[in-house]
Amino acid sequence: MGSDDANRERLTGRSRTKTTLLRPCGDYLRRVLLPWVPRRIETWHLTGLTVPLAALVVLAGFLAGTNIQWIWLISGAVVLQYIADLLDGALGRARGTGLVYWGFYMDHLSDAVFMGAVIAAYVPIYPDSTPILIGILIAATALFLHEALACVCTGAYNWGGHHGLGLEEGRLLVILVNMAVVVSRPVWIHWVFVAVLILLGFILIEQSIVTQRRLWTADFASRDRERAANRLVVAGFGDDPPGLPGPS
Repeated sequence: MGSDDANRERLTGRSRTKTTLLRPCGDYLRRVLLPWVPRRIETWHLTGLTVPLAALVVLAGFLAGTNIQWIWLISGAVVLQYIADLLDGALGRARGTGLVYWGFYMDHLSDAVFMGAVIAAYVPIYPDSTPILIGILIAATALFLHEALACVCTGAYNWGGHHGLGLEEGRLLVILVNMAVVVSRPVWIHWVFVAVLILLGFILIEQSIVTQRRLWTADFASRDRERAANRLVVAGFGDDPPGLPGPS
């Protein structure tokens, strides 16, 4: 397998070793829904659907500031985006589309945009929690950036989440929070935001420490191999032994 093929294999996520709590449910749902996708719908249609859904989420959050029933639209958009995100890569592989690099880039970029839209949608609903929501946005963006940089350095992307938690669990949390808000608009939702911020901060710090140690070790191991190779070169092809003519 060439280097380009190896990179494509790593980016598809098919060689993942870790998984999230809800990943098996998603895998089952993907197998059920994939045969029902119409032929006229391609993988780039599903990936691109995230952008209008993100705009819809922001609009729904603004409207929910005055009529809380609009929050159902946020939940509906989250479900639709989950289904599109679930099927886009599998659809491309099943039909041999070949958009591995484009799909990887746009899929994760659109996930980040949608995540920001969901966080922003809560600001009109819980304006007193705005500082916490901004903190969540910063921490989540930093985690996305960490994963991207780690992918550049290691050549592999973390598709397995952290401690069994990933985007699927995040989407479920959003839907549960929205249901609670519609029922009673409880004040304790603020503390859910605080808990999410603490969790994201913990994961970011933990993964940063683990990743930098891994890269530190890899760099020094590479340096030591290079120095050893240089010593072998010097020992075998250094100055000519005394009394022997040098190369003509």
